Amino acid sequence: MEDLNKKIKELRSVLGMTQAQFAEKLELTQSNLSAIEGGKREVNLNIVMKIKEKFKISIEDFFIQRYISN
Repeated sequence: MEDLNKKIKELRSVLGMTQAQFAEKLELTQSNLSAIEGGKREVNLNIVMKIKEKFKISIEDFFIQRYISN
């Protein structure tokens, strides 16, 4: 699951958002997002679906990090 936590942190970074901004968009508290990014809290399907909806990223693109341009 740690990989998924890292993907969330990378997505936030690529989007240029602070934890507070990203958390608000996902309807989470900043402390919850911090725990997720730090691997102290597991990522559930609800969070992945919110990422899909709020950032218009397919689940496939999220998992293979297609949103990152090289």
